[in-house]
Amino acid sequence: MDDKTIRTIQISKEVSFWANIANDKLDKFKYPTRVGAGVFIVIFNGYCNLSVDLSNYSVNKSSVVTLLANSIIQITDYSNDFDAYYIVFPSEFVRNINLIQSALPFLTEIKNNPILELEETSKTLMLEFCVVFRKIYEKQKEKPIPEIIESLLMSMLWGIATAYKARSIIKDKEVYTSHKVELYRKLLPLIIENYKTDRAISFYADKLCVSPKYLSAIIKDVSGKKMSELISEVVILDIKSQLKNTDETISQISDSLNFPNPSFFCKYFKKHTGMTPKDYRYSD
Repeated sequence: MDDKTIRTIQISKEVSFWANIANDKLDKFKYPTRVGAGVFIVIFNGYCNLSVDLSNYSVNKSSVVTLLANSIIQITDYSNDFDAYYIVFPSEFVRNINLIQSALPFLTEIKNNPILELEETSKTLMLEFCVVFRKIYEKQKEKPIPEIIESLLMSMLWGIATAYKARSIIKDKEVYTSHKVELYRKLLPLIIENYKTDRAISFYADKLCVSPKYLSAIIKDVSGKKMSELISEVVILDIKSQLKNTDETISQISDSLNFPNPSFFCKYFKKHTGMTPKDYRYSD
């Protein structure tokens, strides 16, 4: 994806810590938004419903949300008392301190399951950690010492990775991950990476080393949706984001997604949404 497809949050080049975000800022996520950084969201009050890379979740004060860079997030609903701690770290910072290597074995698990439900003891420890992180972060603002923030982030990432490891062991014991589910999990990142240029089922079947017929049957069995529906969902998600978050013309959006012409693009969008692109752009 490039910057013209999904609106990207602009953040500083350093680690940032937020809490008590006002409703008007949360409302900016009512449309699909690509997060150009890594984000930990530790909910300490209320609840919200959100989608991450097309999957829907309901999160509450027992939840930690881990977003990897380039994740697409949309907040569809939240309670009046919703509040959370947000620790945001740019990709450049992560690469510099090699944080990702700490969680490398669990990146696929985190990508596929960004919401981590914590049991009571772990939840208490996570909230206490955030309180300490916040105090140190605020003291570091004037004369920052990167090594201190680095150590704090490393500790948090290790803690989250350990929680994912524990959950993975439990799931393995329950024979949670079948071949069918694993195939589905591999498919979604492929679609998100290639939907602008490749929308044929055969393309994805080749990538996954299975036949188109077999892939279609498996995806239907796991998700209840046809392959074509999954691909269309990603395409429509992108179109909606561009219509709401950019000033690109219909023709420019059509070109960016490799539609043969604007007329076909408009028919495609109306078929899947019941609205014309123009009507959607100016809708509430």
